[in-house]
Amino acid sequence: MARLFDSDLSEYLLTEPAITNYPFAMACWFNSSDDVNSQILVWVGDKDVTNVMSYLAAINSPSHTIYAQDYHTTACNATTSTTWNINTWNHAAGIWLSATERHAYLNGGGKGSNVDDAGAISGFDRTGIGAALDSTPGAYMSGMIAEVGIWDLTNWGANNDERETNFERAIASMAKGFSPSFFPLGLKGYWPLVRSAANLMTGAAMTESGTVVSPHCRVFNLVSPKSIIT
Repeated sequence: MARLFDSDLSEYLLTEPAITNYPFAMACWFNSSDDVNSQILVWVGDKDVTNVMSYLAAINSPSHTIYAQDYHTTACNATTSTTWNINTWNHAAGIWLSATERHAYLNGGGKGSNVDDAGAISGFDRTGIGAALDSTPGAYMSGMIAEVGIWDLTNWGANNDERETNFERAIASMAKGFSPSFFPLGLKGYWPLVRSAANLMTGAAMTESGTVVSPHCRVFNLVSPKSIIT
Protein backbone atom coordinates (compact mmCIF):
# COMPACT_ATOMS: atom_id res chain seq x y z
CA MET A 1 0.00 0.00 0.00
CA ALA A 2 1.27 3.49 -0.90
CA ARG A 3 0.32 6.73 0.85
CA LEU A 4 -2.24 9.15 -0.57
CA PHE A 5 -1.60 12.85 0.11
CA ASP A 6 -4.18 15.65 -0.09
CA SER A 7 -2.64 19.08 -0.71
CA ASP A 8 -5.83 20.83 0.43
CA LEU A 9 -5.25 19.32 3.88
CA SER A 10 -1.47 20.09 3.92
CA GLU A 11 -0.58 16.43 4.48
CA TYR A 12 2.98 15.16 4.84
CA LEU A 13 5.32 12.64 6.49
CA LEU A 14 8.26 13.82 8.61
CA THR A 15 11.32 12.26 10.26
CA GLU A 16 15.01 12.75 11.11
CA PRO A 17 17.48 13.75 8.37
CA ALA A 18 18.56 10.77 6.28
CA ILE A 19 21.64 12.58 4.94
CA THR A 20 23.50 15.75 5.91
CA ASN A 21 26.13 16.12 3.19
CA TYR A 22 27.08 15.27 -0.39
CA PRO A 23 27.12 12.94 -2.30
CA PHE A 24 23.60 11.49 -2.03
CA ALA A 25 20.62 10.31 -4.06
CA MET A 26 16.84 10.16 -3.70
CA ALA A 27 14.21 8.12 -5.55
CA CYS A 28 10.52 7.29 -5.33
CA TRP A 29 7.43 6.29 -7.27
CA PHE A 30 4.65 8.88 -7.48
CA ASN A 31 1.19 9.22 -8.98
CA SER A 32 0.04 12.84 -9.07
CA SER A 33 -3.55 13.99 -9.44
CA ASP A 34 -2.58 17.68 -9.69
CA ASP A 35 -2.25 19.13 -13.19
CA VAL A 36 -1.57 22.69 -12.00
CA ASN A 37 0.69 22.93 -8.95
CA SER A 38 4.26 21.73 -8.51
CA GLN A 39 4.73 19.22 -5.69
CA ILE A 40 7.57 18.05 -3.44
CA LEU A 41 8.10 14.29 -3.45
CA VAL A 42 11.13 13.83 -1.16
CA TRP A 43 12.79 16.64 0.78
CA VAL A 44 15.74 17.07 3.18
CA GLY A 45 16.50 20.44 4.76
CA ASP A 46 16.54 22.86 7.68
CA LYS A 47 13.28 23.30 9.57
CA ASP A 48 14.25 26.64 11.10
CA VAL A 49 14.92 28.73 7.99
CA THR A 50 13.53 29.28 4.52
CA ASN A 51 15.20 27.78 1.45
CA VAL A 52 17.94 25.61 2.90
CA MET A 53 17.07 22.29 1.31
CA SER A 54 17.60 19.65 -1.34
CA TYR A 55 14.59 17.94 -2.86
CA LEU A 56 13.02 15.86 -5.58
CA ALA A 57 9.91 17.48 -7.06
CA ALA A 58 7.22 16.89 -9.67
CA ILE A 59 6.98 20.19 -11.55
CA ASN A 60 3.86 21.36 -13.38
CA SER A 61 5.05 24.55 -15.09
CA PRO A 62 6.02 25.05 -17.83
CA SER A 63 5.77 21.26 -18.28
CA HIS A 64 5.53 18.07 -16.23
CA THR A 65 9.20 17.50 -15.41
CA ILE A 66 11.22 16.31 -12.42
CA TYR A 67 13.48 18.69 -10.50
CA ALA A 68 16.50 17.67 -8.48
CA GLN A 69 17.03 20.94 -6.66
CA ASP A 70 19.59 22.33 -4.24
CA TYR A 71 18.87 25.57 -2.40
CA HIS A 72 21.47 26.56 0.19
CA THR A 73 22.51 30.03 -0.91
CA THR A 74 21.21 29.83 -4.50
CA ALA A 75 18.43 27.76 -6.11
CA CYS A 76 19.93 25.32 -8.63
CA ASN A 77 17.76 22.85 -10.56
CA ALA A 78 18.52 19.83 -12.67
CA THR A 79 15.43 19.28 -14.84
CA THR A 80 14.48 16.17 -16.78
CA SER A 81 14.19 16.32 -20.55
CA THR A 82 11.11 14.10 -20.50
CA THR A 83 7.70 14.63 -18.91
CA TRP A 84 5.44 12.66 -16.59
CA ASN A 85 1.75 11.89 -16.94
CA ILE A 86 -0.98 12.78 -14.47
CA ASN A 87 -2.86 9.95 -12.69
CA THR A 88 -0.10 7.50 -13.68
CA TRP A 89 2.67 5.87 -11.67
CA ASN A 90 6.04 7.44 -12.56
CA HIS A 91 9.51 6.90 -11.14
CA ALA A 92 11.52 9.96 -10.08
CA ALA A 93 15.18 10.04 -9.02
CA GLY A 94 17.96 12.51 -8.38
CA ILE A 95 21.72 12.39 -7.80
CA TRP A 96 23.44 15.18 -5.87
CA LEU A 97 27.22 14.87 -6.13
CA SER A 98 28.42 18.22 -4.80
CA ALA A 99 27.37 21.84 -4.36
CA THR A 100 28.05 22.25 -8.08
CA GLU A 101 26.61 19.07 -9.62
CA ARG A 102 23.18 17.46 -9.60
CA HIS A 103 21.14 15.26 -11.99
CA ALA A 104 17.43 14.45 -12.38
CA TYR A 105 15.81 11.33 -13.88
CA LEU A 106 12.30 10.30 -14.87
CA ASN A 107 11.27 6.69 -15.44
CA GLY A 108 14.90 5.65 -15.70
CA GLY A 109 15.85 8.21 -18.36
CA GLY A 110 15.28 11.80 -19.39
CA LYS A 111 18.46 12.84 -17.61
CA GLY A 112 18.86 16.52 -16.87
CA SER A 113 21.97 18.05 -15.28
CA ASN A 114 22.97 21.28 -13.58
CA VAL A 115 26.42 22.49 -12.49
CA ASP A 116 25.62 25.84 -10.85
CA ASP A 117 26.92 26.53 -7.34
CA ALA A 118 24.16 26.11 -4.74
CA GLY A 119 26.43 26.66 -1.74
CA ALA A 120 27.50 24.25 0.98
CA ILE A 121 24.96 22.12 2.85
CA SER A 122 24.41 23.35 6.39
CA GLY A 123 21.78 22.63 9.02
CA PHE A 124 19.87 19.72 7.52
CA ASP A 125 17.74 18.42 10.39
CA ARG A 126 14.69 16.67 8.92
CA THR A 127 13.43 14.55 6.05
CA GLY A 128 10.01 15.13 4.56
CA ILE A 129 7.83 13.22 2.14
CA GLY A 130 5.06 15.03 0.29
CA ALA A 131 6.00 18.63 1.12
CA ALA A 132 8.77 21.16 1.67
CA LEU A 133 9.07 21.28 5.46
CA ASP A 134 11.26 24.30 6.15
CA SER A 135 10.12 27.27 8.25
CA THR A 136 7.43 28.05 5.65
CA PRO A 137 6.04 24.65 4.57
CA GLY A 138 4.50 24.31 1.13
CA ALA A 139 4.42 22.55 -2.26
CA TYR A 140 2.21 19.80 -0.84
CA MET A 141 1.64 16.61 -2.81
CA SER A 142 -1.69 15.67 -4.33
CA GLY A 143 -1.67 11.97 -5.07
CA MET A 144 0.29 8.89 -4.11
CA ILE A 145 3.94 8.30 -3.16
CA ALA A 146 5.65 4.95 -2.56
CA GLU A 147 9.05 3.22 -2.40
CA VAL A 148 11.05 6.22 -1.17
CA GLY A 149 14.81 5.75 -0.86
CA ILE A 150 17.66 8.06 0.19
CA TRP A 151 21.29 6.97 -0.25
CA ASP A 152 24.71 8.17 0.86
CA LEU A 153 26.73 7.66 -2.35
CA THR A 154 30.18 7.91 -0.77
CA ASN A 155 30.97 4.23 -1.36
CA TRP A 156 29.37 3.95 -4.79
CA GLY A 157 32.67 4.83 -6.48
CA ALA A 158 36.15 6.22 -6.03
CA ASN A 159 35.07 9.60 -7.42
CA ASN A 160 31.89 11.41 -8.43
CA ASP A 161 32.01 10.27 -12.04
CA GLU A 162 32.03 6.65 -10.90
CA ARG A 163 29.28 7.29 -8.34
CA GLU A 164 27.08 8.87 -10.99
CA THR A 165 27.60 6.04 -13.48
CA ASN A 166 27.10 3.29 -10.91
CA PHE A 167 23.98 4.74 -9.34
CA GLU A 168 22.42 5.44 -12.72
CA ARG A 169 22.34 1.67 -13.21
CA ALA A 170 20.39 1.36 -9.96
CA ILE A 171 17.96 4.07 -11.10
CA ALA A 172 17.32 2.23 -14.35
CA SER A 173 16.56 -0.96 -12.41
CA MET A 174 14.26 0.79 -9.94
CA ALA A 175 12.34 2.35 -12.82
CA LYS A 176 11.72 -1.20 -14.08
CA GLY A 177 10.20 -2.16 -10.73
CA PHE A 178 13.06 -3.18 -8.43
CA SER A 179 12.65 -1.63 -5.00
CA PRO A 180 15.36 0.36 -3.17
CA SER A 181 15.91 -2.74 -1.00
CA PHE A 182 17.88 -4.29 -3.89
CA PHE A 183 20.45 -1.50 -3.56
CA PRO A 184 21.44 -1.44 0.13
CA LEU A 185 24.88 0.16 -0.26
CA GLY A 186 24.62 3.50 1.54
CA LEU A 187 20.83 3.21 1.84
CA LYS A 188 20.11 5.50 4.81
CA GLY A 189 16.36 5.73 4.45
CA TYR A 190 13.87 3.31 2.91
CA TRP A 191 10.16 3.96 3.25
CA PRO A 192 8.09 1.52 1.16
CA LEU A 193 4.98 3.15 2.67
CA VAL A 194 3.24 -0.20 2.78
CA ARG A 195 0.89 0.47 5.70
CA SER A 196 3.66 1.61 8.09
CA ALA A 197 5.64 4.80 7.46
CA ALA A 198 8.70 3.52 9.35
CA ASN A 199 12.22 3.72 7.93
CA LEU A 200 13.12 0.07 7.32
CA MET A 201 16.84 0.87 7.61
CA THR A 202 16.65 2.30 11.13
CA GLY A 203 13.21 1.38 12.44
CA ALA A 204 12.48 5.05 13.11
CA ALA A 205 8.83 5.98 12.80
CA MET A 206 7.67 9.02 10.86
CA THR A 207 5.45 11.78 12.17
CA GLU A 208 2.33 11.46 10.06
CA SER A 209 0.25 14.52 9.34
CA GLY A 210 -2.73 13.07 7.54
CA THR A 211 -2.35 10.72 4.53
CA VAL A 212 -4.22 7.46 4.03
CA VAL A 213 -3.17 4.02 2.83
CA SER A 214 -3.78 3.59 -0.89
CA PRO A 215 -2.99 1.09 -3.69
CA HIS A 216 0.73 0.48 -4.15
CA CYS A 217 2.71 0.58 -7.36
CA ARG A 218 3.96 -2.79 -8.58
CA VAL A 219 7.51 -3.54 -7.37
CA PHE A 220 9.86 -6.46 -6.76
CA ASN A 221 10.94 -6.36 -3.12
CA LEU A 222 13.28 -8.04 -0.65
CA VAL A 223 11.97 -9.14 2.74
CA SER A 224 14.60 -7.25 4.72
CA PRO A 225 17.13 -4.87 3.15
CA LYS A 226 19.05 -4.70 6.45
CA SER A 227 19.65 -8.46 6.38
CA ILE A 228 22.01 -8.16 3.41
CA ILE A 229 24.08 -5.23 4.68
CA THR A 230 27.56 -6.13 5.89
